[in-house]
Amino acid sequence: MTTQTLNVRFRPQSLTLAAIVIAAFVVGFVVSFAPAAAHAGVSTGGTGAFSWSGSYRNNATVATYPSTHQANAFTDTWPNGHTAPAGWVGSRGRLFNASTGALRCEGSNQYNPSALPSGSHQVGVSCVIYQAGTWYSYGVSRAYNGSSWTNRYTFASGNQNS
Repeated sequence: MTTQTLNVRFRPQSLTLAAIVIAAFVVGFVVSFAPAAAHAGVSTGGTGAFSWSGSYRNNATVATYPSTHQANAFTDTWPNGHTAPAGWVGSRGRLFNASTGALRCEGSNQYNPSALPSGSHQVGVSCVIYQAGTWYSYGVSRAYNGSSWTNRYTFASGNQNS
């Protein structure tokens, strides 16, 4: 009786390729049954303009996440055609209940930590609430002229449901 040796070589690249194919199939299968991610509702109001030792622009945005009943507001303020020194531009987000018109939450003033070039935004954020409802943002912008501050309001955003 003769004995023959079977010469089988282990090929790790084949195993790696097979593992990748199987993993891709499993991931694709799982993802196909996963619930779709909740889409945020976002509404931004019109762009406002004001002057205070230079020209500024502002707007208000409300963002909602219906799957978690989350809502928050943002205010953007930016210099237009000039650079504002550090600390001279502020924004404060405010969130209102659209059904009652009541202010629901208000953030603190947030200021630019460094010089803010024309078109660069200083964003102020409201608190975040978790409550079903219909909401809008109506923010406050602040600007300094070297000796005094002015507060200017944004246009209100559209309504969004959470």
